[in-house]
Amino acid sequence: AGLHCCSVPEPQSLLLACEANLGDSIASVPFAAYGSDAADLRSSGSSSSGGGSSRSSISSSGTAGSGSSGFCGRDVAPACGANVQQAVEARCVGSRQCLLSSGDFGDPCPGALKELHVRWVCSSDLAGAGAAPPSVA
Repeated sequence: AGLHCCSVPEPQSLLLACEANLGDSIASVPFAAYGSDAADLRSSGSSSSGGGSSRSSISSSGTAGSGSSGFCGRDVAPACGANVQQAVEARCVGSRQCLLSSGDFGDPCPGALKELHVRWVCSSDLAGAGAAPPSVA
């Protein structure tokens, strides 16, 4: 089973993707959080959003970890933030791709730099290793 996860800072977008085969789709989202770590909270006073278009999209469809937090597989909620797992799951499950933006989740920590962390499972992951064998009657 693959470990699909990614983390992006605001205001970047995140593209969740499951593309191992033609019928692949996002099966579940076990973890999704949007917020700021303690280190970000301490330094938020000196941060500024540098104008310009920063609407980039980061896609992850394979095994991935990202950012300095190294959170992949280590579902740790941010020091200040929101659990957005249900919102991401409602929006993305059943889709082959799902584009998320930090603006989708409000501002749980005004004045702090925030990151969106998501871990998802693809239907192709469930069909392979780790799937329960069929029961024989």
